[in-house]
Amino acid sequence: MSAFRSDMTATDDERTPEVSEAINLPDEIEIPPPPEQIARPTTPGGRDKG
Repeated sequence: MSAFRSDMTATDDERTPEVSEAINLPDEIEIPPPPEQIARPTTPGGRDKG
């Protein structure tokens, strides 16, 4: 069984539009190289047994 609720109505929120500001970006953006990998010992199974 379903019921229709007629007490719910849409309202017009009188909100003011948000103002956005444009910024100037440089023509080229320098991206640094990725960091070097750190040498780590490998362990079989992912865990040391001790």
